[in-house]
Amino acid sequence: MKKNEAELVAKTRAMSVAFRESILEASEEELRRALRAEGRRTVP
Repeated sequence: MKKNEAELVAKTRAMSVAFRESILEASEEELRRALRAEGRRTVP
């Protein structure tokens, strides 16, 4: 793998981990608000 490709993979993986951690640490209400902001319906 070339250096640029390896850097892209590393950055993508880091973003994925950060995104997953933010979801796991978010409260139920924070997740509901985020879904509503995206136009998604949530179950009461």
